Amino acid sequence: MAEGNSRVGQRIGDYRLTRLMGEGGFAQVYRGEHIQTQELVAIKLLHTLPGQLDEAQIRKFYKESRIVTSLRHPHIVKVQRFGVDERTPYLIMEFLPYGTLRRRHPEGSILKPTLIYSYLEKIADALDYAHSQGIVHRDVKPENILLNRRGELILSDFGIAFISHHNAEISQLSMPGLAGTYFYMAPEQWMEKPTYASDQYSLALTVYEWLCGERPYRGNPGSLLLQHLNVIPPSPRARNPMISTAVEEVIMKGLAKDPNQRYATVQEFARAFGEASGLNITTPASVHHTSLINRQHQEEVASHETQRLSLPQSKPPLSDLARSTKDFEHIKKRVTQNTKAQLANLTRRNVLLGLAGAAFVASAGSIFFFSHQTTPPPAQSKTPTNTPGYVLRTFALDATALALSWSPKGTYLASGCANGTVNVWETQTGKRITSYRQHTRRVNAVAWSPDERFLASASDDSTVHVWNPLSGKLTQKYTGHSEAVSALSWSPDGQTLASGSKDTTIQLWEPISGNLLERYEGHAHGISALAWSPQGAQIASSALNENSVVIWEVASKQAVINHQHSDSVLALSWSPHGNYLASGGKDSQVHVWSIVSGEKARVYTGHRGNVNAIAWSSTETAIASGGDDRTIQIWPPFEGDRLYTNILQTTTYGLAWSPTSGTTIASGGDDKQVKIWRAIK
Repeated sequence: MAEGNSRVGQRIGDYRLTRLMGEGGFAQVYRGEHIQTQELVAIKLLHTLPGQLDEAQIRKFYKESRIVTSLRHPHIVKVQRFGVDERTPYLIMEFLPYGTLRRRHPEGSILKPTLIYSYLEKIADALDYAHSQGIVHRDVKPENILLNRRGELILSDFGIAFISHHNAEISQLSMPGLAGTYFYMAPEQWMEKPTYASDQYSLALTVYEWLCGERPYRGNPGSLLLQHLNVIPPSPRARNPMISTAVEEVIMKGLAKDPNQRYATVQEFARAFGEASGLNITTPASVHHTSLINRQHQEEVASHETQRLSLPQSKPPLSDLARSTKDFEHIKKRVTQNTKAQLANLTRRNVLLGLAGAAFVASAGSIFFFSHQTTPPPAQSKTPTNTPGYVLRTFALDATALALSWSPKGTYLASGCANGTVNVWETQTGKRITSYRQHTRRVNAVAWSPDERFLASASDDSTVHVWNPLSGKLTQKYTGHSEAVSALSWSPDGQTLASGSKDTTIQLWEPISGNLLERYEGHAHGISALAWSPQGAQIASSALNENSVVIWEVASKQAVINHQHSDSVLALSWSPHGNYLASGGKDSQVHVWSIVSGEKARVYTGHRGNVNAIAWSSTETAIASGGDDRTIQIWPPFEGDRLYTNILQTTTYGLAWSPTSGTTIASGGDDKQVKIWRAIK
């Protein structure tokens, strides 16, 4: 099959290909739909060269595919079926459109060691299990760590890397023998001699990136080859002084050039990281736990699997690799040739995909974002607090709650009320910290500064107050609007507040001095909703009776997108990484749409009245929406059935998802209560 040729509309077995989701060096990935049951799946069509796949090679593909489909682990994508259609090999996996760790933590993000370890223990368990089955992943990286609808980690693309490595006819369209992504490939992998320890190296490099906000090596493939083989990674502590010496030592051991000098298993690496981070580590009771496999046993497994999988037995030290001039020059030449070929073969579609910044991006032989749902983890004992709808805490008010805002660190929750009061609670203890009463009319919006030092509140009294949420002391009273202020949003850098009013203007101003910076006058009616993008480059706004959402470029003050609804838009919510916007209102619908293309990814029609509030979970796996129909509905943003409906005795006006939990939400309405409750198990 020729790369770049779409097969949308064609059939593969019992499935119809409905959308080309992305393309890489090894495969095209489609969303597929079962002809009879309408089940959605991800279908990967592996690239082959015309006339290169004979009967013997097809039998080999079937043999390798059986090995991949035999993997059973709660954190590994399950390949459901495989086959060959008109000489094109394919793999069928469950469809899981909930994003990746790369999408959750974009390049440049710095993560806390505690969060990193929570990821490591699951990924390490999955990798050691695969190693116990004689399989090396070869392409561990954030893009291949997916999320299911509960926000749990699922390691993907075992099939692509493994099968392509063992079938030259498939891998030739990327780089023969080199399955992996240049930034994360171990030295021995560049020399076409991957081992179990190669996966540990890739994972250690991923941890380095999470700790420092950047990868240790940069450059083109040829430069990366030289660096991975010969250059010691820069000190993590030099790039992030908050990293301890003990943690740095663990990372550097995982990145040892000689695979024999790394940890014996991936779980040993993960455990060492946790202990170096000062965490209380306990050995997990998992049927897949393989930390007891020592190096000798790994060698025995590798030896046995060499006959079956062609996995190299030996792990030559770097000195042997680097001194093998013939091998080195051979690989270097192929890297250079491959790079030139990739540049020469760029198609207009590839370029447009790159410029658009689409969520479905193909790079270096693997597909990003494609989600393949796995079988759920073994059932665990349930407690009432895990049940959707379970109320964790209730706060009593004196009036209808019109607005809610959770502080960025999840420490506090603020509510704006119809009687002009703003209440601030400590979420863990339920203690009321402040009851702010300096507005003279109802409070329509509340917003925390990114550093949690200030709270801003907007009111029908035509003012915005900036004040200390702990003491209640007023810092700034902004009086630039001539009518009620209905919407409010803080810039991600904390330097600017955007406020929208019934006077039809959006005003950008300094929260401490109150100085007006910009004034947007593109709306003809009163502003109903306002939201600053997570990256800070855009502002989304809507106005009553205009039936649309406008996206403004902050730098140019120009409206660049106008997204249409059939009635007034009342609520807006950006996805945490800013790729999508959810908008809803009087048409009873919620649109989820791309900021890049403007195209709708989903139109949710579950409500039977005005949608007054929308909140996107911090994991990007769920959206909560509520309104006049006295329900709050939890649903996946792109595809899939509703996850939960909370039937209430109140109209919902405020929704706020916990920034630290993908399962907990706060809601408020005309019952004069704010509740924190479990939205997803």
